[in-house]
Amino acid sequence: MSRPNIICIFVTLVLAISGCSKDNVWISVELRSIDKIKGVSFQKNFGVIHYIDKQDFDLPDYGEFISASINVEHSFKTKGESTCKVCVLTTIDTICSELYVEKGHRVHVNFENDTLTVQNLF
Repeated sequence: MSRPNIICIFVTLVLAISGCSKDNVWISVELRSIDKIKGVSFQKNFGVIHYIDKQDFDLPDYGEFISASINVEHSFKTKGESTCKVCVLTTIDTICSELYVEKGHRVHVNFENDTLTVQNLF
């Protein structure tokens, strides 16, 4: 099993065990290469609800090597159906994906080669 899959499984287990509210939506964005990324924003109802700057990424200790894959996560409350948007800001563009979510959903999104791809929505 690859390292990104193990990390995704671990994050899912931690969230499930922690007793988080069933009214929450959890979004995990796997950034396959972070060298050109400036940050990640999470939006709901046309407003930014959370922004994570590259300086705040929890980077592995690889010295100057910053092409490692990392996960950026956020959760928010919703009482029913909702849409949210995940945006990855790069040095040359902003790439977004709009998602339909309901309370209790856990979403895993990959960002690779300037493309956001939804991997899991459950």
